[in-house]
Amino acid sequence: MLCWSEITSRYLSVFCFFCLVGFFDPLIFAQQNIVNSPNDPLVVKIYPDGTKLIVRWSEIGKAIDHGESHGGAPKIVSYNMSSDEKPAAKANVATTDLAQVGGADNRSEKHLFGGEPKYVPYEPGASMLPKDYSRFKGFYISPEIGAAIVQNINLNSISANTQVAGVTIGTTQTPYLTLSTGVRFDLAMGYAFNDWCSLEFAPGIIWNPLKTYGDDNVSVTVDGENYAGSAEVNLDGSFIQVPLVANLLFHIPTNSPWRPFFGGGLGANYNYLNVTKILGIDLDDASGSCWSLGYQATAGLEYAFEGDYSIGFKYIFTGSSAQSFGGDLGLIGTTGSYTQSVLLDFKATF
Repeated sequence: MLCWSEITSRYLSVFCFFCLVGFFDPLIFAQQNIVNSPNDPLVVKIYPDGTKLIVRWSEIGKAIDHGESHGGAPKIVSYNMSSDEKPAAKANVATTDLAQVGGADNRSEKHLFGGEPKYVPYEPGASMLPKDYSRFKGFYISPEIGAAIVQNINLNSISANTQVAGVTIGTTQTPYLTLSTGVRFDLAMGYAFNDWCSLEFAPGIIWNPLKTYGDDNVSVTVDGENYAGSAEVNLDGSFIQVPLVANLLFHIPTNSPWRPFFGGGLGANYNYLNVTKILGIDLDDASGSCWSLGYQATAGLEYAFEGDYSIGFKYIFTGSSAQSFGGDLGLIGTTGSYTQSVLLDFKATF
């Protein structure tokens, strides 16, 4: 026969058991409700290397996923059970099993956070940017500004001898002009046929100040003795070029906002040379101008922002055929000029 203390102990144990069940049951119910709630749907995380991971929406904000082992941060798209993505997504799950995220979800795709979701299918090699803005197509305008360096400009060969008080001064080599670093501004306007090819007309202006007039073989003959050497004379003035060139550019599509490009073009150069001082002595307006054949080669790298805008760096090599200035400069001409420019460009596509 049970004593009063044993009866009391057994009833107390049963009471505690039901209390514990009543306490944990709402937690278990709440957890199941979260897992099965239509407010917490399945989504697919797509990484740059092609890996796809099925997770719950509520898991997205628990930790920042930089995707270090998969080539970068993932893109999040809706998980559509009826789409062709279903078997591919299941086959490429990296570390999360469907059972861990609630198993197959055959309920309606209509969720309270936005109605029927728009599913974005993934194609290997395609851009994973939110707006695929690495694929510009259409008309664009691109102002560009930067520094320009003109290589020494060789003047037409001169062969002359002058006698001054029994001293013969002569030259038999090609003299040249040296110039200081200048400024270049272009305004490219073009049309992108697709994400990798575009044609543009890029008028510009290049300004460089004159530095010296030089000759590497000046000879002086005194009493039969010949002395030879080089000489440079300080100049003030400017050399201005206006390239009017049509460029064909080729872009390299990537799965990122960065796009390298290269190309070249052909057109005309307007050239203007103005000399204001020689050895600090003022001259009357000694200037001349001419047209010549112009050609360019270019390469660069641009970064696309969300929207139809990009910014980048561009290198341009600009060449000109022989120039004959005329005007106040008489028959002074060159064998051509070569300019190297580094520009910052901003592009807007319409």
